[in-house]
This record gives sequence, structure tokens and C-alpha cells, in this order.
Amino acid sequence: MGGLVAALLLSMATPPVTAAPGFASEILTPGPERYAVRTGPSGEVTVSARAPLVGLPLDWNRREILVRPGDPPSRDQTVCATWTERSSHLDQEGLAVRVRAGPGDRMRAVTLTRNTYANYGWVFNLLTWDTDRSGDPWRPVAQFDMSAVVSSDLKLVPLPWRVCLRAHGSRVDFKVWLPGREPEPLWTDLVHARSTTLRHRFERPGVPGWYVGHLEPGDRVTYADLTDSAVGG
Repeated sequence: MGGLVAALLLSMATPPVTAAPGFASEILTPGPERYAVRTGPSGEVTVSARAPLVGLPLDWNRREILVRPGDPPSRDQTVCATWTERSSHLDQEGLAVRVRAGPGDRMRAVTLTRNTYANYGWVFNLLTWDTDRSGDPWRPVAQFDMSAVVSSDLKLVPLPWRVCLRAHGSRVDFKVWLPGREPEPLWTDLVHARSTTLRHRFERPGVPGWYVGHLEPGDRVTYADLTDSAVGG
């Protein structure tokens, strides 16, 4: 886990957030860089980074979660997206469940993210977040090697990738597959799906969302077919 922790350094300045219609941005770790969110004609969502207004950070560590305003909190939920574009191997895509904002600036969430540290892009990280924690706001839950799905001959398979994350009680599952190249797998698929359990404090209700982080100015990621559901299946 040392590499994971080394990759999660914080920047502390917080510029305004620009979100697309239908989405609000919740900040997990702030930074002076600015993210802009745009919705395309087919419903795809592109998040791009703009340069800081003043100075340059040492690390590009801004992390946000896009949520749908007005979504009612639930405990059991599923969220999916098709990752269709990334401009750099350091751009970090992800999904989130049980996102809870408040009181004040406090943020809590469970996230699934594609690893960007040391070019191990076939690894997926599951983290819990609480910005009221002392020290780092994240805690690693597990890492998963998904190379059998998203890599070939030691290289990442080109996008698109379809990823779903669900929370049901203490259990969290996710699955990854290549849309258009293979059928959607079952949650019990031994190659495409994984599961683990959470501590009780992260079973509390929240909303689903779509994570993005580590974009440098000019970088962008695009998600298509964003879906979420307040059911466990």
C-alpha cells in the first residue's frame, strides 16, 4: 500500500467549481487547479482541467465527485459509467457510492478508482473517505488486479471500459468489462468482478457519484452512459 499512499498527496487551495447542468461537484481534496464539467449532446460528461489563477502546485491532486442534485440518500445503490476518453495515463477515473456532504465542509464517500501510481493502470483501488479525519482523509480498503480484463501484452486495452460499483449493506462489489467487445458480466464473474466488505460506519446512506482526479491543465476525461440506481442489484 506504500505506493498508493505516496500517490495521494494533497493541495489545499480551493478555486470555484464549474459544473455542468444536472451535476454538482463535491470536493474530496482541493487544489488550485480548476475543473470544468461539460455535458455533450448524447449525455456524455467531460471533465477538463484549467490552469490555476495564481502560481503552480507541486502536485496535481484535486479530486472531485460529480453527483446529481436532489438525489435522495440511500444505503444500497449502484452506479455505472463507460470511460471513453482520457488525455493522459495519469488522469484518474472512478466511481463513488454513499457520498455524504456536511455538516459544513465535511465529505464522506466510498470510491473505486483506477490506479495511476507507477503506471499500474490495471489496478483498481477501493478507498473510504472522511475529510474530518486527522491526517489523510482516505483509508485504503483493498486493491484489485484487473489485468485479465483491461490489459494485453503488458499494455492497457484501449478505451472504452465499462465500470459499475454497487453497495449493499456492508458489501461492496464492482465489475469491469469492454463494451462492444464482450457481454456485460454477472456480479459473480470470477474474472470481471470483485467484492469486499466495509466497516459499519460506511454503511450509512449517501448518494452515488462519478469521481475524477489528478487532471493537469489541458487534461480531460469523458464518461458516457452514466447510470445510477438506489437498489443493490
